[in-house]
This record gives sequence, structure tokens and C-alpha cells, in this order.
Amino acid sequence: MQIFTRPPFARSSLRDNSTLPPEINVTNDENKNDMGESIMETNTTNFGIKGSVIAEESHSDVNNVVKEVSVTSSEKAEKSVAEPLTTINKFEQESFVLNSTVSINFGILGLGQAGGKITDSFAVCRLPGKNQPTYPAIAVNTCLADLNALRNIPDSQRVALPNYRLGAMRQPELGYAAISQDGVLEDLVTNRVPRVFEQVDHVIVSAGIGGGTGTGGIQTVCEALAEKGYSVTAMITLPRNLDSVEEKQNANVFLGTLQELMYNGLVSSVIVVDNNLLYNRYVNQAKDSGIDMDWKTASNMEIVRIINEMNATTGLPSPTTFDGAELTKVLTSGGCVTFGKARISLPDPALLESLALELSNILNQGYLAEYKNLAEARYAGVQLIMPPNLEFGPMMERTIIDELKKKMPTLLGTYVGHAQIEGQNELLVYTIVSGMGLPGRAQELSQLLQVEVEKINAADAKRTQFTPNEVTVMNPFQKSAKKRTARNPFAKESSSGKAENPFGNK
Repeated sequence: MQIFTRPPFARSSLRDNSTLPPEINVTNDENKNDMGESIMETNTTNFGIKGSVIAEESHSDVNNVVKEVSVTSSEKAEKSVAEPLTTINKFEQESFVLNSTVSINFGILGLGQAGGKITDSFAVCRLPGKNQPTYPAIAVNTCLADLNALRNIPDSQRVALPNYRLGAMRQPELGYAAISQDGVLEDLVTNRVPRVFEQVDHVIVSAGIGGGTGTGGIQTVCEALAEKGYSVTAMITLPRNLDSVEEKQNANVFLGTLQELMYNGLVSSVIVVDNNLLYNRYVNQAKDSGIDMDWKTASNMEIVRIINEMNATTGLPSPTTFDGAELTKVLTSGGCVTFGKARISLPDPALLESLALELSNILNQGYLAEYKNLAEARYAGVQLIMPPNLEFGPMMERTIIDELKKKMPTLLGTYVGHAQIEGQNELLVYTIVSGMGLPGRAQELSQLLQVEVEKINAADAKRTQFTPNEVTVMNPFQKSAKKRTARNPFAKESSSGKAENPFGNK
């Protein structure tokens, strides 16, 4: 399958969904089991920078999960206080989040196992002093066991697709059939989504594209939400190199559909999460720390952390702002979106050189996926979090803009802001870039799949074949050398002297 790298992100009418089978045989209807609401408290270090540890706390600590912070708007504008890292709801984030508010009210809708777990991680987020989740969440799945495993999403916001309680078995056709059943999609986008996402500005639909439910359902759900007028970002996770052939095959097929969604403007943007990148990063961190934990949980928290912190940077008081409206513009201008984060220790006698180097590194490496096609980008935003005694002067601004233009010469819009935080002792650099086609990892995945399929086909050609032959033996107890057909020693003799077939008709 050819994967284009520069789709024209036109806004056009909806197309008929004709890429998936219209009719699938389903199992008998099963009632959804009751699923009680529970709480997961997570505790992570800054994975990807320092290391990662995930821990669960007992339900008895629920009343202590939110750290109360009282800051009035006038106090916030006058002085913001920061520590290097802080824990909010046992979820470790940069401490400037304590003095901020999010600019975009995201609603997170997760499809399938992978999408549901990412959404469950988003549901951990709490603003300081708030008992309600920062981001309202809905989880949709065929498999009841996967829904029951979620720890942060209320039962009323978990949707079990009928007739598929055991799951979609990594068959996207079943996922498509499940979401396309009479009344299911309509109930989701007409009743549940408006109720849960009442105050939402933008919807992120998350799914892994190696399985069945997420891969088969994300196109249909994104199209339905777009028809209802929602601004939608599709967040998809790519399989790792060591994942199965069927997962790579599902992803390879869906990436073509994803490009159509991007071409037609049915999604405002796409966030690609390369599980191979996150897995390798986590393995390296685990080796360094000596701690071997669940890489999926740690990686999901990293997805939440970078998006939540980027969102919070634009809510800080600042004389030079990269504000929420500009963040929305970057996020919704079409194509793929990539994030970046860097940390620069202070004081630094060569600060401008360090800033240029770190910008180059985070643009090249990517936080969730690597993009070698950044020259296609159309919009970029940079936000600096710095101490009050560090000035944001014209030389610093020029350094940032020059580095952006070096990597992305055809940018239409560039937004640079900064916020000075009392107590901040290092410089944090956040980036968001949009407008690219799919990352190179998508094409690499397709090529890897082709190699693996060729190996399977070669193995099939050499598959061992058994051909039964008639076996004759000499009877050593007879004087004659006459050959006789060997008889079955376990068969009963019939009156005719021949062995009866035990599986035949009598």
C-alpha cells in the first residue's frame, strides 16, 4: 500500500463508508454486566526524561487524591510559584500546572482495549482543588472484560457494544459490525456524547489500529461526530516491530483509510503514537533504573502528560502569549500533530546555543512519533516556561524562529510565547507542530509487514506433507516367503475374516 506524505487537507463532504464489509454474522445478544466505578491512583516519574514508576494505591486513599491549592486569579497573575515536579492526584506533572488552567476542554472517547486504556489514563487528570476529571471520558468496547478493567471511568460512561461480549478477536470487520448495529452509533453520538461532553471544545477519539474494535470502529465514529458538528482529532497507536503479523496487517489496511479522513477534512488532525518508539524508550529507562514495570501504563501516562502540560502552558498568565486560541488553530489545521518537550538546566552561559540545540533535538526525535517530513508542516507553536529573572528578549525569540524555519521552511503560522514562574529553576521548552502527512514509521511498518508475509509464504511452500503408503511385511513365522498385507492388531475380526471399520456404518 502506498502511503502519501503530503495529503491536501481539504474540507469536503462526507463519503459513504464503503471500505468495510456491510454484513457480519454476530453472536447472540448478551446483557451488559454491572461495572462498579473505581479509582486508580498513579504515581510516575518523568518517563522519557528521568524514568518511570507506576503504583496503585488502595481505595481508602481516595479522599486524599486531590491536592488542594487555593490561588485567586489576581494572585495567579501577580505571582506563580513552581517546584521542579509536583504530584497531583498521584499523577506527577510539572508544577506550573498547579497555577494554570487548561485552555482547550478536551473530551476523550476511547475505542477498544488500547483506546479505552488511554482514555482511562486521561480520566486521572484533575485540576488543583477540583474533584471532577479535567477531561470527561467515554470508553466504548466489545469486550466486557476490558471495560471492567478500567479504573477511572464511571460505569455510566462505559459503553458495551451488544452481541460481542467476548471482543472482536483482532478482526476489524467485527469491530465495524459492532458499532454499525441498529441504534448503537446513533445512541452514542446523539445521547451519550452530548451528555458527557456538554462543555467540551474538541473531541479526541483514541484507538489502537492493530486490533478489532478500535480499528473497525474509529472511522465510523469520527465521521458520525463530524456530522454532528464536533471538532475531532483521531489519536491512533501503531503496533511495535515485535507485535504480530495480524496486528501489522490491520494497521497497514487502516492507514489508507486514515489518509482519506485526512484528505477529506473529516478529522481536524491526527495524533500518531508510535508504540515501537515508546516501548524502546521505556525499555532503556527500565534498564537504567532497574525497574521493570508495565510499559503500556507508563506510555499511556506519557501521552496524557505531554498533551495536558501543553494545554496548561497556554493557560498561564504571560506578557507574551501562545494562547488557547492559537493552540486550537495549530491543533485543528489538518494533518498530523507532533509534540516536543525539553529541559535546559540554568544558569547556562551558552543559553541561546543550548536552546537551538534542544529545539532541533525535540523536533527531530518527536515525543510520541518521529517525523522526518517536518518540511511539510504548516503551523508551529513554542511555549517557554522560565524563571522570573530570565528575560525573553529578541535574541531568544529570533533563535526560536530561525530554528523553526530551518526545519520547516513553508510554515504559514508561527506562535511563540513564554511564562515566568516564581520558583522555576530551569527552562522548559514545549513545541507543537501540525500539517504533516503520516510519519515515516507508517511506511516502515508496511515494509516490515511485507517481509514477514514473504517469510510466512515461503514457510507454507515448504510445509511438511504426509502421504500414506501401503506397507507390506514378511511373516518370519511362515516358511513361505509370501507377502501379506499387515493387519490392524487392534481391530476385531469379523466373520468374514476382515477387520471392520469402527467409524463405518454397521
